[in-house]
Amino acid sequence: MDLFEDTPGDNTPEFSVSEIAGTVRKLLESEMGWVRVRGEVGRVVLARSGHLYFDLKDDKSVLSCMTWKGQVPGLELMPEEGMEVVVEGKMTASGFSSKFGLNAQRIAVAGEGALMAMLEKRKKKLA
Repeated sequence: MDLFEDTPGDNTPEFSVSEIAGTVRKLLESEMGWVRVRGEVGRVVLARSGHLYFDLKDDKSVLSCMTWKGQVPGLELMPEEGMEVVVEGKMTASGFSSKFGLNAQRIAVAGEGALMAMLEKRKKKLA
């Protein structure tokens, strides 16, 4: 008996890794469009290249975010670990590594209470 004789999906088309990764990226970018995501800022890295990378998290998940070098100067707020923020941007996927994330183009403190707490914290730092 041939082990693969009656394998389910026998007539399923075969794709290359690049084809699958590219298709996932196209679907993600076309179906998600512009999104607003609320969460707590985790790890923040401003790379030597000038790109900004940070994590946005809640109690169950972590979303990788990036802002490209040319977009960083236009941000109204630089994220800091522990901040509660609302991030706006476009979902994207890296074709070569099959990882997805949010291309963050706007970052704002989530809510007036969070903004006041952040200002108070900065006042204490300066004092």
